[in-house]
Amino acid sequence: MWYEESPEDMRIADECSLRALQLAPELAEAHASRSYAMTANSKYEEAEAAFKKAIELDPQLYEAYYYAGRAYFAQGRFQPAADAFAQAANIRPDDPTPITLQCTALKALGDEDELALARQRALEVAERYLSLNPDDALAWSRAANDLVLAGEIDKGLEYADRALALQPSFCRYNVACAYQLAGKTNRALELLEEHANSGAVLIDWLLQDSDWDDVRDDPRFQAIVEKLS
Repeated sequence: MWYEESPEDMRIADECSLRALQLAPELAEAHASRSYAMTANSKYEEAEAAFKKAIELDPQLYEAYYYAGRAYFAQGRFQPAADAFAQAANIRPDDPTPITLQCTALKALGDEDELALARQRALEVAERYLSLNPDDALAWSRAANDLVLAGEIDKGLEYADRALALQPSFCRYNVACAYQLAGKTNRALELLEEHANSGAVLIDWLLQDSDWDDVRDDPRFQAIVEKLS
């Protein structure tokens, strides 16, 4: 998820996740891991079968719902993605990641009322979390997006810059989204291109992410997509 997705890495992820299942076929975590490996390889039917099996084995396994949300979102199935991220947030109510990604799915759905409620919860969770984990760059970057969407643009970009200073390789995509949502397209595309050059952009996610809807016809964005495809 965070590093270059070379064909060799994808092959190894496939093999290792399958080996985990062979060693422990009744372990929910093994099925959840398999689901993400299949999502990374764009094998969504296999991914769905795996995370559903994980949930069957352990209905309280956070990773099963989290990976389900990612798989659904990458396919443009935004309602089940939002539902899966909501389930993950119920299991880990103090973790800002699932509630923020629920907001991303709700935004793609255009559900403004539910989005406003979820965004408020996301910001409350993020502020508590960041007070205890001030070095978590991803959390700063995700909170940045919610703040910008809530109209607190200056504060949101301040959070984005803080995240970038802490750990650019892990949060550059989120920071790029924050700048795009703030209307600063040149900076957003510059960051997205840097992230694409690192090989860590998930192309299926990028194609579905509504944060980029306003620039899909921009030649710079199209060049990034073409490079990743």
